[in-house]
Amino acid sequence: PGQALHGAAYDTNEFRRTRLYCEEVDLVLRRHEKMLKNAYNYYSTLGTPGNNLGMDLDSFLMMMDHTKCIGSEIWDLSERECRIAYFCSQNVVVDEQKSHKKLVTMTFIEFMEAMAWIADLMPIPTEAEMIKLNIKTRDPKEPFMIEFEMRVAALEDNVKKSILVRRPSTEFMAYDLETQQLVPKLQAMDYKLDRFLYLLGGRLGIFHGGRLPGNKGYKFVPNYISIAQLDGLGV
Repeated sequence: PGQALHGAAYDTNEFRRTRLYCEEVDLVLRRHEKMLKNAYNYYSTLGTPGNNLGMDLDSFLMMMDHTKCIGSEIWDLSERECRIAYFCSQNVVVDEQKSHKKLVTMTFIEFMEAMAWIADLMPIPTEAEMIKLNIKTRDPKEPFMIEFEMRVAALEDNVKKSILVRRPSTEFMAYDLETQQLVPKLQAMDYKLDRFLYLLGGRLGIFHGGRLPGNKGYKFVPNYISIAQLDGLGV
């Protein structure tokens, strides 16, 4: 059995060394960079009134609330975990008075890291689970993470429960009291992050009706959600 550790008890650089800093994760972030940059820029303007410094905690939590992943039966994500991801992704500030902007906001690089923290906390379905639901993850015409949500939602409760099992390794800093070690991760970071970012884009696409507000608002269709899916959800 695992026990969750508080973030302060964990060296965040260990996560960066063992999970984040590798070519495979870099390629995933590059693949989704345009969507992430547009989401970051848009939500950075919606945080605490009077704060024009970048994405603060309020705007970050607003974005995550718009994804509907917090409190979701499928994704089992909490606001506390989102807060932890926000603070763990920020670099240490030596002088809080001189570096107030860095203290209360996150840069785009830190934002991308926060997405990786959240992805690692999420019970992302395995490839086998996707295949079991007959979801083609290689088909660009079928945004597969939203398709996964829709198919799971349509299942009978007993079948749904067999799929929605949160693995011990997804708990924040899950610690095995017997081995005195962190519970090893079962899924590669690049796999989890890629799936989560497809989900993020799809869920934001649903919330915003397919595109971010504005004359040049970013379009989530068709890479993250399809017109057919939006129509099926009544958006």
